[in-house]
Amino acid sequence: MPFTGTGTGIQNANDVFFSGLAQDNVLRYNSTTAKWNNLALSVGAADITDGVITEPKLAVANSPTANQVLSWNGSALVWVTPAGGTVSGQSARSALAVVYASTVPSGVKPSATDAAQFVWVCDGTADDVEINAALSAIAAQGRGKVQLVGNLFSISATIAMQTGVWLSGEGMGTILSAATAINEGVITLADNTVHATKLSDLSINGTGKAVHGIHYLEDTAGLFTSTPSTSPDPAHIIDSLYIYSCGTATFGGYGMWMQGSALRAGKYSNIRILDCSGGGVFCDLSPDSHYTNIECGSCGKNGPAYSEVITAPIGHAFYVSGSNNMFTQCKGWYARGAGFYNKGVRNQYVNCQAQDNYSYGFHLSYGKISLVGCHADSNGQASGASGMGRAGFYLAGDTIVMGNCMAYDKAEGGTAWEQQWGFKFVSNLPYSRVTGCATYGNGLTTSGGSQTGTIAATTTVDIQADVNGG
Repeated sequence: MPFTGTGTGIQNANDVFFSGLAQDNVLRYNSTTAKWNNLALSVGAADITDGVITEPKLAVANSPTANQVLSWNGSALVWVTPAGGTVSGQSARSALAVVYASTVPSGVKPSATDAAQFVWVCDGTADDVEINAALSAIAAQGRGKVQLVGNLFSISATIAMQTGVWLSGEGMGTILSAATAINEGVITLADNTVHATKLSDLSINGTGKAVHGIHYLEDTAGLFTSTPSTSPDPAHIIDSLYIYSCGTATFGGYGMWMQGSALRAGKYSNIRILDCSGGGVFCDLSPDSHYTNIECGSCGKNGPAYSEVITAPIGHAFYVSGSNNMFTQCKGWYARGAGFYNKGVRNQYVNCQAQDNYSYGFHLSYGKISLVGCHADSNGQASGASGMGRAGFYLAGDTIVMGNCMAYDKAEGGTAWEQQWGFKFVSNLPYSRVTGCATYGNGLTTSGGSQTGTIAATTTVDIQADVNGG
C-alpha cells in the first residue's frame, strides 16, 4: 500500500529501508541517507544532552547480590552493598518493630518471627524475650518505636528500655502480666545511660508477685549525650498507664519507683496505680520532674509493715524524697500510710487531693514547699495505730506556703474514720504562709478541730473554720 506524509515524513516506499526486522526494533530517520530504517534501541553518547546526564551509562547489569541497592556513584548507576552488609530496617520500616501477643488470631499475625522485617511473634511464655529483642533492634537504628499488638504478654524477666525508643501498647487492654517473681521492675532501664525513652498506652499487672511496676534508676550525671542527646537530663516520658497488684506481704512492690539524683526532667502523666503492696509513686531522690494526673489507690494493702524509712517506705500513695518536683492534679486514696509524704525540698503540689488515707493526708516533714488548691478529705483512718497521724495537713518544716487549701471530714465512716484535725503545726512552722484556707467537720467526736500546734511570730495563718470539734 502507498505511504503518505509531508516534509520529512514517510511518503512512499523509496523513503524507507527495512532490513532484518527483529523483536523490539524501532523506526528511526537517518538524515544522511534520507531514509527511515529499523534498528535495535540504543542510547549513545551523542544522544545524551550534556549537563543533564554527563555519561551515557544508564544501563545497569542485571546481576546484583543479596541485599544490594542501586546507587549513583557520580557517573553511573551501580549495585552496592550498604554499610553493615544489609538494607537497614530504618529505611525499610521507618524504625518500627511490631511484637504480636500469642493471643492474636493466627489469621491476623504473621506465622513466625522475622527479625529482618522487624516482626516478632510471642508464644505466651517469657514474652519479654521478644519484646527486648525488638527494643534492641530499634535502638540499633538510633531511634524508633516498638508497637505491642494484642491483649496479653507473659513476663518472666525485666523489660529493659533503651535510648531513643518508644514502647507502646494499644491502650490499657494491652497487659504486661508478671508470670513469676522478678524482684525488680517489670519495666526498667537497660543501664544508667539510657535516655529519651517513651512508655505509653498499656497496663502492668504484677499479679501479686514480687515485682515493681516500673523501676527507673539513674544516679550518674552527664551520661545522656548519645543520639538523640537530651543532655544534661535523661528526660523520660511515661503516659497513659494502669499499674496494679505489684508486690507481696514480704516484698514491698511500688507502682513507680523513680530513683536517683540524675533521673531528671521526666514527664509522667495520666497513670492509675492500684493495690501495690509497697506504695504508689516512690520519688526516690529523683529531682526536677513533672507528675500530672496520677492516681494511687489502696497502696500498702496486704504488704509489709508500715514504714516511714526514707530508703524503704511502705504504705504511702506518694512518697517524695526528691526535690524540685511538680505534682499537679494527683490523688492518693485508701493508702495504708499517708496520701502524700514529703521529705524533699522545693516541691510543688497543685490541685492535689488526699482522701480516706490511714495516716495524714499531706505529711510535710521538710520545708520550702508550696501547696495550692489542695484538699485533705477524711484522713487518719487508722485512728493513730502504728503512730500514724490523724490530721489533714501535717506541717513540720519551715518556709511552707499554702493557699486556698481545704481540710475536712465528710463523716462517712463514724468515729474510727474521722479526721481529727484539719491542720497540725509542728516545730512552730517558721517563715511560712497558710492563707485563704478553710476547714469543716474535723474532730467532731474525737476532741479535735480546725487546727492544733503553735506557730512562730514569722508565720501568718489565715484559716476559716466552719463547724469542727473542740
